[in-house]
Amino acid sequence: ISSGLFLILGVFMIFFIILIVGIIAFIVYSIIHAKYENFVVEHSVLLQDVRKLNTRYHFNKIDVFNYKKEYDNEHYYNNVSPLDYLTYQLQFIQKDVKNNISKVIENANSYGLYVADLKEITCFDKYDVEVTLSFKNLLLNIEHKLYEKNILHPVINFNISVEIVLTDINGKFKRNKRQVFGVEKIEDVIYRLNDKDNNRFNDESIWKSISAVERAKVSNKMRFAVYKRDNNRCVKCGSRSNLEVDHIMPIAKGGKTEFNNLQTLCKKCNEQKSDIVEGYNYKTFDPDKRYCVKCKAPLKLINGKYGKFYGCSNYPRCEYKEKYLD
Repeated sequence: ISSGLFLILGVFMIFFIILIVGIIAFIVYSIIHAKYENFVVEHSVLLQDVRKLNTRYHFNKIDVFNYKKEYDNEHYYNNVSPLDYLTYQLQFIQKDVKNNISKVIENANSYGLYVADLKEITCFDKYDVEVTLSFKNLLLNIEHKLYEKNILHPVINFNISVEIVLTDINGKFKRNKRQVFGVEKIEDVIYRLNDKDNNRFNDESIWKSISAVERAKVSNKMRFAVYKRDNNRCVKCGSRSNLEVDHIMPIAKGGKTEFNNLQTLCKKCNEQKSDIVEGYNYKTFDPDKRYCVKCKAPLKLINGKYGKFYGCSNYPRCEYKEKYLD
């Protein structure tokens, strides 16, 4: 046992000594390397010229417009393409995107001149003090690295990446699809977004993309919450079969996918309703309010004897009630 213990201690000591020697060697190397690097920074004619050249050029900072959208509903995941999602987002960011495209073009033009000027000054192994040949060989690799570090690398290409991800209801990854769009495609979509006649898109595919993304905002979590609020029944006929989530104010009339603008309908009632705003005045419709599914009047939150509930503002002519879900 004692000989085995001595062997273990011996191995440990050898390992410890090797570790200490390695740490010391690394520290010494770092000190020497830092000394050489400082010398190159101070005395390299090339680096001095690069720093002077850099003060003559100004490149624009470019914003990043990359999107990642998750869907927990496979139907909507299949119905929404990266191009659809790009089209939807460009409604709101097209001004900023066009501004950044202009900046990128400016960068590309200036960068061409910058590269030409760099070629004029590029001369390695030239210092403003006397340096021996052997010393130059040690410094050359450092100078190359510092040169790459000091030259400017502006953004001269613009694109937007869109990734669509399918997850389960708990957010666990299943699969994805991704596409990168360049300037030509982005500008084409912006042009078609603005090609309207009385606020109607002349290119039907633009509206299809926008409506597909708006509909796909109904996640499974939101769907089940709407069903629960409506007691798992069609609010029109009371059926419990083939239930679907419907936009009270249709997307085609500006309705948004928001909880208070959604209702439970059976498949038959939903098909009959289509894009009709049944009983609602779409000019005064407020998606932040709740509406009676019988008479279409706004609902009021009431503190009743047994707790809060929503009651029709037409009471007592209409006695419709809804549960209050905190």
